[in-house]
Amino acid sequence: MYNGIGLSTPRGSGTSGYIQKNMSMVRPQKSREEFLKDLQQLRENVLPPPKKANRDILLHKQKRSILLHLEKLRQELHERGTAEEEIEERLKTAEAKLNEMMEKGELDFEKKEDTHQQAIAKEREYERMRRAFAMSEDYRPGSAFDFEGQEKKKLEKVHESEKRKEEERQIRKEKKRAEREREKEREQREKEREKEKEREKEKEKERENREKERQREKEREREREREREKEREKEKEREREREREKEKEREREKERKRRRN
Repeated sequence: MYNGIGLSTPRGSGTSGYIQKNMSMVRPQKSREEFLKDLQQLRENVLPPPKKANRDILLHKQKRSILLHLEKLRQELHERGTAEEEIEERLKTAEAKLNEMMEKGELDFEKKEDTHQQAIAKEREYERMRRAFAMSEDYRPGSAFDFEGQEKKKLEKVHESEKRKEEERQIRKEKKRAEREREKEREQREKEREKEKEREKEKEKERENREKERQREKEREREREREREKEREKEKEREREREREKEKEREREKERKRRRN
């Protein structure tokens, strides 16, 4: 017999008295109605949330522990025969250090935990579990059995996801539109620069043509000047020729007069 199960003695039973599981037994399966009934009970009988610690009581206990620790230290120093001024100075130093430790949460005089300390430890444990499982801060115990609420949250998440996707599509569309606008502006500026370059080239050509025209005009002017110079030379030559003719005529005239005489 084991745990109240089986024969009190194997004698006369033809067995060894060894208790084992009946592997051939098929356990009855729960019906849908029973499952829904159990689920309804889980919904209605949700575990209450853990009790929160009273931090004022814990603070009072810590201050009381500090005072007790300082009083024990005072008695120890008196027993050692320490001077009163030194005792007061050491007590002030110890009190400041203990108060600083209390503010940081590092003060721990008693190893035995009361209900409030246990509640704080449980809160810290729940907070670590919540962060580890990425649970939301508004999590309500037993909400996993609320299928309607879960379905509603699921639909809300889907709606939020679709909304974010739509916003992202709109943002991408706006970015593409802005990119196209910038591309068009760049192309327009590029065309304007090309046109400006063409205009500069035309102006340069016009300046070159004007410069060539001025050069040709100067060349023609020099050519006309040379022609006029040649004409003046010819005129001078003709003038000298006339002078020579006149001189010859005077010479002949003198010669005739001499002959007449």
